[in-house]
Amino acid sequence: MEDSIHGLQEYLDFHYVFTFSTILAMLPLIYIPPTICVVIHIYRTHHKNRNRPGNMDGNLFLLIMLFFSSNFGFFLSDYLRLALPATGIFTSWCASVQPNHYFKVIFLLTFYFNYCVMMALFELCFVRLIILLFPKDNELLIKIIMRIGLLLFFFVPFGCTFFMIPSLGYCRQMGEPLRFGAIYIYYKGTWFSLRNTPFHLVMSVIMCSFTCSATCITIWKLRSSMFVNTSERTKKMADRAESSLSLTLLATMIPFINNTILTYVYLTSPSNVYYLMILRPFGNDAQAVIIPWLLYFTHPMFKPTRKILAATNSSFPMVLPSMFVESNEMSILSGAVYGNKTYRDYEYTYITWPVLIALIPLFYMIPTAFIIGRIFGVLLKSVFSSKKLPINNHIFLVLSLSQFLSFAYFLADYMMLRLPATRLFTSWCSTIEPNQYLKLIFFFTFYFNYAAMILPFLLCLLRLILLLFPNTHVQINGIILRITIPLILIYPICFTFFLIPAVGYCRQLGSPYPFGSVSIYYAQSYGTFRNSFFHLANTVFWMAACLLVNLALFVKLRSAIASQEQGQPKSSRSRRAELSLSITIVSMIMPYFTYCIFTVVYLTVTDYTYYMMIIRPFGNDCETVIVPWIFYLTHPVFANRKDSTTMVTMVNSSVKKSEAKSFVVNKV
Repeated sequence: MEDSIHGLQEYLDFHYVFTFSTILAMLPLIYIPPTICVVIHIYRTHHKNRNRPGNMDGNLFLLIMLFFSSNFGFFLSDYLRLALPATGIFTSWCASVQPNHYFKVIFLLTFYFNYCVMMALFELCFVRLIILLFPKDNELLIKIIMRIGLLLFFFVPFGCTFFMIPSLGYCRQMGEPLRFGAIYIYYKGTWFSLRNTPFHLVMSVIMCSFTCSATCITIWKLRSSMFVNTSERTKKMADRAESSLSLTLLATMIPFINNTILTYVYLTSPSNVYYLMILRPFGNDAQAVIIPWLLYFTHPMFKPTRKILAATNSSFPMVLPSMFVESNEMSILSGAVYGNKTYRDYEYTYITWPVLIALIPLFYMIPTAFIIGRIFGVLLKSVFSSKKLPINNHIFLVLSLSQFLSFAYFLADYMMLRLPATRLFTSWCSTIEPNQYLKLIFFFTFYFNYAAMILPFLLCLLRLILLLFPNTHVQINGIILRITIPLILIYPICFTFFLIPAVGYCRQLGSPYPFGSVSIYYAQSYGTFRNSFFHLANTVFWMAACLLVNLALFVKLRSAIASQEQGQPKSSRSRRAELSLSITIVSMIMPYFTYCIFTVVYLTVTDYTYYMMIIRPFGNDCETVIVPWIFYLTHPVFANRKDSTTMVTMVNSSVKKSEAKSFVVNKV
């Protein structure tokens, strides 16, 4: 058993000493016991008031208690598996104990409860959304959902852990930075040689996407439920409900992101995984602690002095109309500079930090434009020239389209934010009435952004298919592209249609931007739709999909390298392939990550929105710049080498399967 301490004399003779691991194990004891008391109080209060009007819906409360119970089951089993053994208290005893099923049960229950947490959280968000969408006739629908949901709640975690039943658990040494004697419980001998990591990664990505989507739709629906005669008290309650939902979304995302990063590091850089294992439990604890306290502080059931607003089905937190979506009669042009004499008389000054922020991208975007032009040139030459080039036309087409849309997004976003923020056009903007032309800049910014989100995923998918099906990838990828490329051009319309009747206008940016720094915004859109929630849901979904395919691609590449080299030292070409792919993954994920943070900050802590607006464009520029440069510098078609045909990044359709296996490790 790998790294097992069983029977080793140095571990049998180990004596416990107080270390940093002991402090880490003691920290949860500060916040977990009070949280348990809060959960008990929540249960007792609901049970006491179960027949009173305004009390929480029974189905919601059942899911909440299942969620809390699963969280504490996960905390306890994970504490026994990792935090407590890492202190070294039981190291000597563990070394004397043979591998057994009791240790296995601790490991199995850790992930069983973890999957239960994921399922309960999504079902809770989904039922809460159904109550909000159908406030009067939701009983039958919720009964059906609950019956199916409870079955899935118990059987999906079992389906993801069943292969551990015949395995044995044992204690193994942890790596740096933890000291000698810090151990944790692991397993060996599963059915079909299955591993826990792929199951956990797929579940984390899928449930994170579903949960975030359901919560974003809930927030959007909450905002769109504004009515004219809403009292100030109800508006304040709506404000608190939105803030609570946003904080809940943030708290639920932390464990998903935390576990996904840990799995990625485990697959790509195992030597660094123990650094993250120190922090991972605290990320998971955030969900177990924050949500009970949010419920306790926000739901009126726990504040008897507050009058409970009448509602047959109260949700968690209480669902109320939003005060953020303004009607056309209410401050339609918030912050507009049009017609303001102060802005009309504004005189431009050259030396300001927004000017510097606007100039920086020119240093890397202009050379990148030439690189994108060269990539386009190679694609056109391959299509229209009689001379065959050693490239894969499908990959080049998607990459070229991706870079074109990313560059178009950069230009539109530059005209929407960074250029107006320089104050160069402030005086002119104050004389221009709100119009459709300014709206088009805002519209195309997000149209190109939505389209560009999909293409990194599509590019990685094509590369993965190339590795999985080296003989038939041309036919498979051809079918995929014939379907997806038209859809990619139509897809953004589904999330920007509400901007068609809108008008665009210039408005003042908040602190830390100076007076006169403006950006282009919109008003009078169709209905009460808002761009933020569409964009957040798309960002989370495509980030998860892109990350999942990239990880599969990385694992497949490493296995191909290992099968080819078979015990030989890893070649420099193989290392370059892995490094190139790793940098590409990071650069592709960066725009998603920065916009997720920006949107969450916009929804929760609006005071810091404009600080994030300074940083966000540079995160988006990463993909636009790094991906074409990596492709240009690593693909042999851009280098005059005699052996370039043997280093082809994307194998041709004529390559035989036996040859393809030797090619794949030198490319992608």
